[in-house]
Amino acid sequence: MVAEKVELITKSHKDEPAAHWTCDGSPEFTLEASDKTERGTEIILHIAEDSTEFLEEARIGALLSKYNKFMPVPIKFGTKEINDPEHEPATITDKDGKETKEPQKKITVDNIINNPNPAWTKQPAELEDENYKSFYRELYPSQFEAPLFHIHLNVDYPFNLTGILYFPKLSPRYGHAKG
Repeated sequence: MVAEKVELITKSHKDEPAAHWTCDGSPEFTLEASDKTERGTEIILHIAEDSTEFLEEARIGALLSKYNKFMPVPIKFGTKEINDPEHEPATITDKDGKETKEPQKKITVDNIINNPNPAWTKQPAELEDENYKSFYRELYPSQFEAPLFHIHLNVDYPFNLTGILYFPKLSPRYGHAKG
């Protein structure tokens, strides 16, 4: 365990009092009322001395992405700068007639590290071929070729199953076995 102590401070969306739960890894814990007024949960980890590597931003981001990639709620991990989609850089002509483009304007947005609405949760009629290819690239970023084809599953009986099966192209190095 990377934490010497864990604290959860949480407030329900229901009209209930907030709670503060604390545990040091033993079977014992404390639960008491909290003065938190806004809905939501704060998780506070008191990191052990031998686990400080888990405080590195890249490590936290990798773990969040690996284990929460398709959580149904957006997970914000800091902010990031992107090109402003509403600002098209103008072309500036100087007195000698030389044209240059002004720099792209940047804006700061929340860094959402997961995809709360993956393609398999949507109906096939809502998606186009490009949506399927984009989702494939999200799943397999190191795969450079698009898949041969895909099958969108939406089964209700005898159990509920939704998903997308992708059939990748075979690389020449794998070849076909001939017998």
